[in-house]
Amino acid sequence: MRSAKFTLAILMLTPAVALAEPNPVLQSALNGLSASQPGLGSAFSACILGDGDPVLTAAMFTDAGWVRQDDDEMGVIELSTDQALFVTLYDGGRICAVGSPSDGTHAATFTLQTLAKVANLPTVPIPDELDCTAFSIGDATRAYVTGGGQDPVCDSDTDSEIRFTFTRRDGGN
Repeated sequence: MRSAKFTLAILMLTPAVALAEPNPVLQSALNGLSASQPGLGSAFSACILGDGDPVLTAAMFTDAGWVRQDDDEMGVIELSTDQALFVTLYDGGRICAVGSPSDGTHAATFTLQTLAKVANLPTVPIPDELDCTAFSIGDATRAYVTGGGQDPVCDSDTDSEIRFTFTRRDGGN
C-alpha cells in the first residue's frame, strides 16, 4: 500500500494536466469545500474545475452546502456560507470571483500559488491593467488578485478577491 507522501510526490512529478481534464489534486481539494469550514484553496479549485461553466461551478458549491442566490436581472450567481468566504459567478460564467474578508491578498496569492504548484498547473505572471498581481493558469484561465470591496486595491492585509476568468468562454480574449 502506497503512503500519502508517495502519492503526493507522484502527483507533483506527473506532467501538467490540461484544465479540461479532471485534475486529481483539484478534485481532492474539493473535500474542503464544506460550507461549515470552507477552505480558500477549495473554493479556488471549484472555480478552476468549473472552467467557466456556471451550472457546474455553482453545483460544486451547493453540493457542499453553500447557499445560492441568483440575480437573473444582473446575470449573477452568489454563493455563500456562514463562514467568511463568498463566491460570485457573472458574465455568463466567464468570471468566478472568490472573496475573503479575512484573508489578505498575500495570503490568498500564496494559497493559489501553492495549490497550482501541488496540482502541477503552470502559473505565469501576466500584466494587469491596475498593476496588481495576476497569473495565467494553464492555457485558458487567468487569476487576478485584489483586495475586496467596491474600489479594490492591489494589496490588502485584511481582505482579498481572486477573480478567475476563462478565455475559452470569451473566444480567447
